[in-house]
Amino acid sequence: MWTRAIWPCAWCPSLWSPVGPALVNDLAPEHLHGRYNAAFGLTWGLSGAVAPLVAGLLLGSHLADLWPYAVGIGALVGGLLLYRLRSRLTPAEDGRAVAV
Repeated sequence: MWTRAIWPCAWCPSLWSPVGPALVNDLAPEHLHGRYNAAFGLTWGLSGAVAPLVAGLLLGSHLADLWPYAVGIGALVGGLLLYRLRSRLTPAEDGRAVAV
């Protein structure tokens, strides 16, 4: 059962790694590519440092049953942020058909 539960932790970053930087570079203005890529890299580093800390606090406080709710809330917030981002993108950036 453990191997089935852990596979998203291995496959999701593997699938996202080649796509993420390209998406960031497509969305960033030409003169801000470096800053956008740095912020993108910071998200991975920050999450790698904060996640074990939060997990340790939850486990130490006997609140381990709360982690599915934390994941759900994080996914909901991420989805809402992506929905908000879509309204700020041009049709060309979003891949929608451009009206002629």
